[in-house]
Amino acid sequence: MRFSLTVSALLIAGCGGTALERRVEALTTQVNALRADLERARTAARLTLAVHDADLAYVVAHIAKQAQVRIDLPRGVAGRLTLDVKDMPWDILLETVVKTLDTHVVSYEGPRHARIERRYLSRCDFGDEDDGY
Repeated sequence: MRFSLTVSALLIAGCGGTALERRVEALTTQVNALRADLERARTAARLTLAVHDADLAYVVAHIAKQAQVRIDLPRGVAGRLTLDVKDMPWDILLETVVKTLDTHVVSYEGPRHARIERRYLSRCDFGDEDDGY
């Protein structure tokens, strides 16, 4: 619905119908290709991993290698963990590993590229209800 309204608004604003239709068709093709890539990436890369007191950087590198994806890990991010998982999608496994840090999150740059980033806390994360806002 929102997409249709955007196209209508562009037509009303004077954008040419034929050029706009070609652009919409090209974007639709790109979106469909990205969706297919994402689905392939999620279904193809299911991992089994058992580690005890392993270095976080090692675990992230292992996930990247086994899933054939790129994972950006910032310098200075460190930790140790123990886990035993079977047949888990690589992205869910990565998010599970990163949750142990409690200060970082995973963002996705594409179907085969993930980035671990620092999570910035807002006032809402502390549960202060009576702070005058």
